[in-house]
Amino acid sequence: ELSKMHAKKLFTDAGVDMPARMKRAEAIRIVGAEFLTIGRERGGEKYEIKDAADIKTRAEVAVMTTMAKAQGQEVNDDDAEEMIKQARNMRAEVESMGYESNASDKEEKEKA
Repeated sequence: ELSKMHAKKLFTDAGVDMPARMKRAEAIRIVGAEFLTIGRERGGEKYEIKDAADIKTRAEVAVMTTMAKAQGQEVNDDDAEEMIKQARNMRAEVESMGYESNASDKEEKEKA
């Protein structure tokens, strides 16, 4: 959600004119191409990407690690991978809780 908020601000900021927004979009395209190139060079194919949620998780962790590095914190590839694992586990836990609560709601409605 944080990355969506930032992207929306980048592309819809009424405080800048359309040419500035176009420059921002081009900059995002360049950054994206660089991420892709570096990822491929560093063996990006080794990571198992399962679905759109996994891609979103990786993007969110990339934003968090970039912010941490900008603040002077040291974050290595192993740290980033651990953050991705934790985010996946949290997502799975939330999804299972959602399914469990839906199942219990259904059971209670059937009893009534």
